[in-house]
Amino acid sequence: KKVMQVPGEDEGISSYRITEYWNYDVKRDVDFEERMKTLYYDLLRLRCFHSLLPGFKNKVLEDLKEALDAIPKQLLEIHQTRGGDKQEDKLNSPTVMSKEVWSALGFEEYLDGIKLFLSLYEHLIERLNVFLEVFEQVTESIKHSKHIVLFYDGVDSPDAKGGNQTISDEKRKKYESRYCEDMKEDYEHLMLSSISNLFVNKFVNLLKKRSDEIKSIPVTQFKELEELKSSILESIEKSMGQECATLRSLKLDQSKTFLHEFHVKRCNKISMLVENENWSLAEIPDEVRKILKAIYNISSHTLSATALSTSTISDDSVDSSTLQPAHKGFKIVGTMVILVRLINEYLELERQHPSFSNEIASKLVEVLKLYNSKSCQMVLGAGAIHMTQLKSITATHLSLSSQSLSLVLSLLPCIKLYFAQSSNADQSWVVSEFEKTEQDYLAHKTEINNKLA
Repeated sequence: KKVMQVPGEDEGISSYRITEYWNYDVKRDVDFEERMKTLYYDLLRLRCFHSLLPGFKNKVLEDLKEALDAIPKQLLEIHQTRGGDKQEDKLNSPTVMSKEVWSALGFEEYLDGIKLFLSLYEHLIERLNVFLEVFEQVTESIKHSKHIVLFYDGVDSPDAKGGNQTISDEKRKKYESRYCEDMKEDYEHLMLSSISNLFVNKFVNLLKKRSDEIKSIPVTQFKELEELKSSILESIEKSMGQECATLRSLKLDQSKTFLHEFHVKRCNKISMLVENENWSLAEIPDEVRKILKAIYNISSHTLSATALSTSTISDDSVDSSTLQPAHKGFKIVGTMVILVRLINEYLELERQHPSFSNEIASKLVEVLKLYNSKSCQMVLGAGAIHMTQLKSITATHLSLSSQSLSLVLSLLPCIKLYFAQSSNADQSWVVSEFEKTEQDYLAHKTEINNKLA
């Protein structure tokens, strides 16, 4: 009944057996679970399970790296089935290494690659969990069964110090339970942390490869990428049992960079359009009238997803150059048409990324204030005479500018309500910022009216 010392040859055979099982089809092999239980028990009884874990871990990581290296090849196949593009020759070039494919692919294929990445991780964790669950069943059986014995009297006892020592059944079970728990914790920690850390490093590198491109992609693609990043982050943190600070930090940084670039482009656009505005009556596209109706229909933040889907708004017969919110007609200039579209883009961005509600609200306020100050310079300050071909600022120009300001003033209560009811927004701050913007617009409008008088 003394402990059986495991010779090196037997250890090698056991190591081969446990790694060999990794390649089995665990779902179709009906005897897999029973054979794994027998193997686990033997390894625990012979005290060689812990020494074999590194070998098993290396086998799993080796297979994982091989699977990750195969993703670029799958991406090329996807790329070719879609007909390819001007990058096809570049992608198939023998000088292009697997890691370079990630940088060479179009963004659509890049997103496909991240989907494959997520699928591979989830499949691997699911497979590993089968091994862990069987091991847990074995350790629980050992801890609670009187008929399964790991430790025997004598040198096999954890308290033995070179001589024979008799231990009680109660004490033996205590030793066995502690031993099984230690092995289970080591097994889970070593395997899950090794796999998850490898995936985190690979995924972080994939995101960094396209950082310059990510900050300027369309909102729809950024939304899809954010959803994929969130899914991978959730899966990894669930497996690790803790937050992944590295991935969370990169995700946050990329989101902030994207938001900054999104905002800078729209500020530059509004600034350029106002400076080149001829302050004449603009035709209003149906799309813009639908956007306005959607914004006016916002009664709460929870309804915004439906309200902002302009394709669901019915198209009433309205004069294409006159907007009639709240039964009051507004005639506006061309830049205001663009501003309405931009307002809707910010609302859509907040709906897709509610965690940045305060930042988006702040940047929308900046856009609105920019239009207000620029239009004041161009009309009241007569800057349009120097920037455009206008010979003078007429009453018509003043009136159209005033009507455009009135349109924004009619939208502000709805926009304020939208952001104020976001669960992630600082309500008092949001209300205060939009009220300040409202006062600026009213003051500007009063100056125009005084000028007209």
